[in-house]
Amino acid sequence: MWTLQVTSSRETLLSHCWHYRDSSILHGGKLVSVRLNNLSLTQIGSIEHLMWVQMLDLSYNALRSISGLEAMQVLSCLNLSNNYLSSFTALDPLRQLKSLKVLDISHNEIGGHPIDTTMLFSIVSHSDS
Repeated sequence: MWTLQVTSSRETLLSHCWHYRDSSILHGGKLVSVRLNNLSLTQIGSIEHLMWVQMLDLSYNALRSISGLEAMQVLSCLNLSNNYLSSFTALDPLRQLKSLKVLDISHNEIGGHPIDTTMLFSIVSHSDS
């Protein structure tokens, strides 16, 4: 079985990165986005090279778990659409992401059947507990 090591080197990861300038964003108006979509990823491996990412697109993969994403503390926008997430408990690692504002989990298998409606929602606040 062939395995893609997207974050195995700085050069490989940089090919998936985009920098956006937006004057409304704090800290110099720079937003970093990484697209790891449509790569048939089945798991999230080591994310030490992704700690600075603010927007992450993991759509159109084969993810059943998002364990490890809880370490991405500056992540504000996450696209998990079109994967194989089967329950809301699979999303538990996201509870620790205090900066997360936008999450797309459309077209997953939550509840034992594919979700066909777009479930793009904004997380307004997080509890401190």
